[in-house]
Amino acid sequence: MLFDPNVWGPHYWFFLHTIAHSYPLTPNKVTKRKYYDFIQNLPLFIPNPEIGNKFSSLLDKYPVSPYLDNRDSFVRWMFFIHNKVNAILGKEQLLFEEAYDKYYSEYKPKQISLAEKFHIHKHYIHLAIILMCLFLIYMYYE
Repeated sequence: MLFDPNVWGPHYWFFLHTIAHSYPLTPNKVTKRKYYDFIQNLPLFIPNPEIGNKFSSLLDKYPVSPYLDNRDSFVRWMFFIHNKVNAILGKEQLLFEEAYDKYYSEYKPKQISLAEKFHIHKHYIHLAIILMCLFLIYMYYE
């Protein structure tokens, strides 16, 4: 049975980005080796062999080892690889800042997210009321 990558893919990427964002600022040799092994073994754990093979090819073409010296470079490598996969799939590629904001927006409490959405909608409601008033004034004096 093949699992639908549209279902597991976003969760998989969120998990990988979380690993990158929690990588030590200045890792030691042992940590670098463990993360290297983890990334190299990822294709084995992708629930679709074809996608796993393609990911393995990307790892051969863009190895992670030069980017394991610090958190920032590892986070940027993960973003780069994610965009490469998106390009292969014909999906939208994000700018680093967009991807960073999108990732951290998942950690906002839901009340804050709803409040921000309501605040935006409130502006549209005010605009609609003003336009309706202007229209009624126009109709009254017509």
